[in-house]
Amino acid sequence: MATDVLKEALSKYPKPNIFNSDQGSQYTSYEHTQVLKQHDIQISMNGRGRSIDNIVIERFFRTLKHGNIYISDYQSIKELKEGVKAYMHKYNFKRFHSAIGYQKPMNYYIRLLAKLKSRYKKCLKVYMSKYKQLQKKPRKNFKRLIGVNENTFNEMIAIFIAYEKERTKNHGVGGRKSLSPEDKVLLMLSYYREYRTLEHIGFDYSVSESTASRVVREVEDILIKSGKFSLPSKRALYGDNIDLEFIVIDATESPIQRPKKSKESTIQGKNETTH
Repeated sequence: MATDVLKEALSKYPKPNIFNSDQGSQYTSYEHTQVLKQHDIQISMNGRGRSIDNIVIERFFRTLKHGNIYISDYQSIKELKEGVKAYMHKYNFKRFHSAIGYQKPMNYYIRLLAKLKSRYKKCLKVYMSKYKQLQKKPRKNFKRLIGVNENTFNEMIAIFIAYEKERTKNHGVGGRKSLSPEDKVLLMLSYYREYRTLEHIGFDYSVSESTASRVVREVEDILIKSGKFSLPSKRALYGDNIDLEFIVIDATESPIQRPKKSKESTIQGKNETTH
């Protein structure tokens, strides 16, 4: 019965993020938990012997029993369902509650949803992917922003998406959230174009420095292996038929190997300064 009620609720109303219950057999059954998993609902259960874990709903059941069931002479299951349904409607839509400032629960709920929706939109704006932000820019500014024209960029995306599909087909998808293929290509291009540190670029894309470095190498390798893109080697600079107007010096980050300090070198340095 509990599973049937759950299915009916999910067919009529938006799914919740969390489903909390006690550890009764009807809630821990395979059928019931599978319904929750299929709808991507987080399963939450009270600890054993912890009645206060579910105190809010238990308090409501007390109100329901004393305010309706115990004082009603229901003669059938049908009458019970209709009576409880009418009481629930009154409880949510007509009754004033002191705990929420003498408001009706449904009015309070609607106002709360509006606030949460507004916050959600702000979060989406802050965390919107770089590629989605790029789509809102004028098309004439595409090359100025990215460094390549739109057709070249789309070809890069197509190559990398094909690689991602093949990779996930063979190895599956990891549990951690990752950048979209479009954002990975944008990250690589920004590294080539702007010559900022990987730490700064990772900060802009909300990833670590090591992840940014891995993404740059990954995208670069895939595009080169496709045969449609290439990076000239240093030998190309020494060709006789190359007429260069500018030479770009690669300032790629590399770890500094500092000499190890020793007791002898420290003492010797001090002695040299005293003479």
